[in-house]
Amino acid sequence: MKHYIAVVLILGMLSGCTGTEEPQLQSPDGEEAILDFSKAGEFPTQGRTGAFSFTIEGKIYMGTGFGSNATYNGDFWEYNPNTDIWAEKAPFPLGPFIGGEVMSYKGKGYVFAGGVLNCQLNSPCDHIYYSAVHAYDPVSDTWEKVAELPNLKGMDYGTIKVEGDRAFLFLDMRTYEINLADFQYIQKSGPQAPIVFSANFRIGSKVYFVCPMGNGLGTKSVYSYDLITDHWETLADFPGIKRYSAVGFSHDGFGYILGGKESDYSGEDRQFKEIWQFNPADKSWKEIGEYPGNAFTGQVLEVLGNDIFVGFGDTRSYITFEKDWWKWKIK
Repeated sequence: MKHYIAVVLILGMLSGCTGTEEPQLQSPDGEEAILDFSKAGEFPTQGRTGAFSFTIEGKIYMGTGFGSNATYNGDFWEYNPNTDIWAEKAPFPLGPFIGGEVMSYKGKGYVFAGGVLNCQLNSPCDHIYYSAVHAYDPVSDTWEKVAELPNLKGMDYGTIKVEGDRAFLFLDMRTYEINLADFQYIQKSGPQAPIVFSANFRIGSKVYFVCPMGNGLGTKSVYSYDLITDHWETLADFPGIKRYSAVGFSHDGFGYILGGKESDYSGEDRQFKEIWQFNPADKSWKEIGEYPGNAFTGQVLEVLGNDIFVGFGDTRSYITFEKDWWKWKIK
């Protein structure tokens, strides 16, 4: 991991085996590949949306987010795909939390920015923005504050990509290059429009941002950023219905997005489970299947080899919070 009132704003500031039909897609080597979903181990406590996640040494780590009873979470968990078991770990040191840009680097997971929103009836919401960087060490099961970056705080649902010993942090309309040796940073060129709540994935040196929010509504906008040349490009519109808060990933040279919703306004409240594939060679899209999980937005998604794990998220515009967990194997 947007509404403009009460609980909705909360998220806005901050994402037996059953099988679906097996949709086909063209793999990079020209052979037909199969997308196969199966149920994985269900999360043992409450569902949520807008949780952060990262992978370290073949395991998935997930924590915080917004869930049942309109509460923020501060817990933190490890998922082992070999045993299909979730195990609770040391809680996130800032406590209840949402948003945050995350990365894995040299055996540790890092969480940047993020925050929390305190809303009371009949009074303005209190926005609490964090600017610290916390690192998680899975060997010792401990968190450590490793930096304070006061200019980079916020809950803008951005993303961060690692390139060697540098990290590129994308927040709203800002781009920063961060030296991971000392956390010194410089500002780079920004996108032409906000990229908040966009799905994103990286292919080669380019990061693609698909369907960000625009004025509280979904869009069809697609942008790319080249990590090497510091160049933004506006691409042709996404061919499906406008949306925001989808999730994305890359695999074998293709990009993928799934889920999202059109808006939170009456009459434009469609939600989607479609899976779309992006081919960077000709910048084309095609719909290849449907996500079998319960949620439409705010999912957790991580890739381990040829396996994609996805779940959690919300339905009905932050009314229901899911905890189902799926394994998606691309063969």
